[in-house]
Amino acid sequence: MMVTSDNTALMTMNSVANTARSTLSSGGRPAAAGLAPAGAPVKARPSTTKKSTGTTTDPKTGLKTTEHSNQLNWSAQAGQNYTIHRAEANPLPGTFQTIGTVTGNTYTDRPPLNTTVYAYRVSPAEAVAQNRVYSSVAFDQPERPAGLLASVEGGDLVRLRWDKAIGSDVAGYNVYRARGNDVRIEGAGKKLNSGLLNDPAYADATVDLSDSVARFYWVTAVNLAGKESGPSPYAMTFPDAPLAVNIDRCETQTVPTRDIRIWWEWPADVKVKGFNVYFVDKHMNTHGKPAEVVNAWYRSWTKANGAPILKLSTKTAAPGHRSYEYTFTIPSNSTAPHYYFYVRAVNALGQEGQKTDIISKTSDAFAPHVGQWSASAR
Repeated sequence: MMVTSDNTALMTMNSVANTARSTLSSGGRPAAAGLAPAGAPVKARPSTTKKSTGTTTDPKTGLKTTEHSNQLNWSAQAGQNYTIHRAEANPLPGTFQTIGTVTGNTYTDRPPLNTTVYAYRVSPAEAVAQNRVYSSVAFDQPERPAGLLASVEGGDLVRLRWDKAIGSDVAGYNVYRARGNDVRIEGAGKKLNSGLLNDPAYADATVDLSDSVARFYWVTAVNLAGKESGPSPYAMTFPDAPLAVNIDRCETQTVPTRDIRIWWEWPADVKVKGFNVYFVDKHMNTHGKPAEVVNAWYRSWTKANGAPILKLSTKTAAPGHRSYEYTFTIPSNSTAPHYYFYVRAVNALGQEGQKTDIISKTSDAFAPHVGQWSASAR
């Protein structure tokens, strides 16, 4: 189902699962793809196309206000009547109310001029209520931004970038920051920009990282009706875990060797001081173990390198990434049958970030993710 915002915007709502538009079958009942039974919690993803703008003038103040309308579009059976339902969403839809019935595949709704987010769904008008099947829910709200990354350039400069929002009705972006555990407190985030940002990038030169406390950033999109999306996933000043960590497996080596090569990927535009590789020769299944036991085991890991690693690898990296590597040499006096590794990035301030998955050249249990996982990991 599509929702069109008439303040120079057309919003197309697609299913989160597969971005397929909601459709109606030849029998007038919603088809299975992109739809759900009544009451099922289905969310939607918006994209947008521009339309014309209308304005009204307040007779008391003389101020002009932009009129906003939401135009719904769906695939329909010829001659079939459809009932339109609307609910306030905060963030999930409340009680749906019937707002109209039409024959065809479009409906224009003019909700109150406020920043309330509205949810819509459509059903065949003749369906018996207890057997009614509804379309997927569509929201007149921008999709939350994705792909947010933070690059710490110094103690008072963090550069952010994220993916450009889907839909041309997005008027701009807001950037928020929270310090340490304040991120858990609703409303504690500070909005950093005074006006909407036009581009999907921001340089925070007001931050002070001298206290060594992590800062959390998130971004929202705002459409032309002034409705703000939900927050993007967080980006931290402490680095994320490196991506696509891999290792030379035993079966790939033609002759015995005491050298173990590990490689990984990192976004090319995120500044780092380098990477640290840690190893241990005894593995532990940490599931169900007391915290003190697990923490003691992690303290037993040894950093393999001296200075942070910045050696580029010849391995092919994903677009927009660089590949790095490190060669670990097993000590000559070691009789350990297995070695295990993880990698951490080090930012410009010398702060280590998240650990990668544990990896080993001799255990299938620690093989790198392959197949469908490899794409999502990037």
